[in-house]
Amino acid sequence: MTKMIFFLILVFIPLMACNELQVYINLQVKREMDASNAYLSFSHRLATNGTYMGFSEYFRQSAEEERQHGQKLIDYWALRNKDTTLSDLVVEDEVVDAKDLIEMIRLAHTMEQKVFISLNNVRTMAHSAKDYSTVHFIEKEMLEEQTTALKLIHDLTRKIERNSDDAKILLNLLDRDLRKNQIKTVKP
Repeated sequence: MTKMIFFLILVFIPLMACNELQVYINLQVKREMDASNAYLSFSHRLATNGTYMGFSEYFRQSAEEERQHGQKLIDYWALRNKDTTLSDLVVEDEVVDAKDLIEMIRLAHTMEQKVFISLNNVRTMAHSAKDYSTVHFIEKEMLEEQTTALKLIHDLTRKIERNSDDAKILLNLLDRDLRKNQIKTVKP
């Protein structure tokens, strides 16, 4: 009887952890794709208004990066012969309603924090499931980029908060700098 219980523990506990990891992977893919959609929405809104074209391009590039992160996870999971379920990819109402660049930046900061926390949860769950290849993949392929993106948007948010009286001037200067950097990267 004791051997049977031990066998069941050895077989079913990792299986349960694997299924739970599957849920975390699906949630992470959803978060990445939702962030991509939100950034694309911000980019389009700014481009349509003809304002802040540097930030419009920044959000467009951020949308592509988030989509690539989601795709990396999907491809990695497929490589492991596991399925990914994409469900209810939506743009939240607060993102749809965001008309002001400062509000967009604050929402982007919140999204990056959620994606970062969720990614760490995937890593923790993979570690608990003793799925060390997934732990390695998350650390090597995703966490560094996510940490950098979170730092960039956090610093931008802090600059806006420190200069709240002159936020519009600051945003115009930052937008000009973004456009200059984007022009430099386009030149051969």
